[in-house]
Amino acid sequence: MPDLKLALLYVKEPALLGDEVISKTGHYLIDKILKELKIKFEIFNLSMLPPPSHYKALRVFQIKIRKLCYVIFYKLFLKNFDRDFLEIICDNVFFLFSLVFWIVYVNINKELNRHYENILKDKDIVVFVGGGIFQHSYMQLWRGIYPVARYCNKNQIPVYYNAIGIEKPSIFIEQLFYKYLLNQNNVKAVTTRDEFDYLNQILNKKIYRKQILDPALWTNECYQVQKQKNDIIGIGIIRPKIFSDSEITLTPLEVENIFINIIGEVNKRGFKWELFCNGGEADFEFGLKLLKRLNLPESYIANRPLNDFELVNCIKKYRGIIAARLHANIIATSLGISALGIVWNNKLVHFSKFLKMPCAFITKENFSNDKFIVDELQKALDKGLDIKYIEKLKEYSYIEMKNIFSRIVKNKG
Repeated sequence: MPDLKLALLYVKEPALLGDEVISKTGHYLIDKILKELKIKFEIFNLSMLPPPSHYKALRVFQIKIRKLCYVIFYKLFLKNFDRDFLEIICDNVFFLFSLVFWIVYVNINKELNRHYENILKDKDIVVFVGGGIFQHSYMQLWRGIYPVARYCNKNQIPVYYNAIGIEKPSIFIEQLFYKYLLNQNNVKAVTTRDEFDYLNQILNKKIYRKQILDPALWTNECYQVQKQKNDIIGIGIIRPKIFSDSEITLTPLEVENIFINIIGEVNKRGFKWELFCNGGEADFEFGLKLLKRLNLPESYIANRPLNDFELVNCIKKYRGIIAARLHANIIATSLGISALGIVWNNKLVHFSKFLKMPCAFITKENFSNDKFIVDELQKALDKGLDIKYIEKLKEYSYIEMKNIFSRIVKNKG
């Protein structure tokens, strides 16, 4: 019989292969740590999100609330209220009503409660293994975090948030909710891969906190892969709407032009190149659209990866990458491949700064400067990665994780 049963929770979605990599690498690290601590254990990789059937009622309710917010907005706007002020109020009202609905739903829905009881009832420690679970408001990941946190707090199961992505939401009510979730009395530690200053502001002093690396930096070890010698540049594409979803005002056509211009400049410099994606169907379709516009065959885009192994094996063949998805950049870095990120979310900037990348990740002010973008790619290729520094960060992060598990296990016993 194992001394400990651990639930490793992550965002399990077919199109989010980066989160599958997080799950596998997180499992790999925790397995290694617990073996070094000489603890008998069993690990369960579980989806933190509820079964999709439970979203329907919330979606219907949100449509009604959104319509109500639009009516209020336009009535007040016609009375000369400030547009920005009205948008802030509407966003907060929408989130508040959505949250209240979900809290009530979770508390009274017996089927949903049985689901979380079935996956968590016999677990000794619950670990949110990583990923941007406190980012991207449009993904509404609180739908999964809340019922897990509620069950664990009620049953006093220790919770550890590991290397999570977190950012300060623009919606004030959402800020308060993050603070509530992370300060439950059974939360033993919170580590982040990026916004440590914000995390530090909202956590109670008694909760341990550190900035550590994303588990996917151990991709090379976990998947037992190495980069291949090649001269192809991988251009990692992403669905155009993600920019506006993340409050960067770009039209789909403007996003298309960014990638078209990058491809043009890469061609001009004599690089061989290939488009690739992280598995999302919308990302892949966007790549096909780019090729159609360029009058190029589909051989210029890598096959859409259908699982995490295919994604890792796709990225390992590139000499360097220019990519918008964070975990394309992280996987490449783990394999010692030079990476240049196109920033639609600050998490890419935090990753670049934390690892002291030799290139400047591309932010909005340089989206249309394709010469600068490819200059930065060339800089990254010429300088390479500071492998010694990355290994030091990995060692530091691993020791922090090990110390956290050591304390949780000790207190549990």
